[in-house]
Amino acid sequence: HLEASFLSQLALIAAYKDGGAWLNALRHSIDYNRQFVDFYFNYHGLHPDYTLGQAGYFLWLNLESKDASRYNCTSAARSFQACLDRGVMGTDGQPFGAQGFIRLNLACHPRVIEQALDRIFFNRF
Repeated sequence: HLEASFLSQLALIAAYKDGGAWLNALRHSIDYNRQFVDFYFNYHGLHPDYTLGQAGYFLWLNLESKDASRYNCTSAARSFQACLDRGVMGTDGQPFGAQGFIRLNLACHPRVIEQALDRIFFNRF
């Protein structure tokens, strides 16, 4: 960006020049977290309507799935507000044209993902 501050310009140059190892580690971490989500659902016998997309670091989870039996649990949060009430900080899917979905960021420690999913599906804190 032409209007970037001097410090921002230095950071950008350093990232392009020396950021390869960091970027590879980040990609590995996000790939691990994507696999962890699949493992979590399989381990708990859950079959929710969700997508991880082709790329990126978001989990899109349908909270209003018509087939609630696929969740294999009775305490699953069924709305974005219910997730917030349980302390899960995601993004409402509605502004993205995904009414009834919550978007969760997977660029974090796997334990954070596990805690969020525990809160959504089992109301466990």
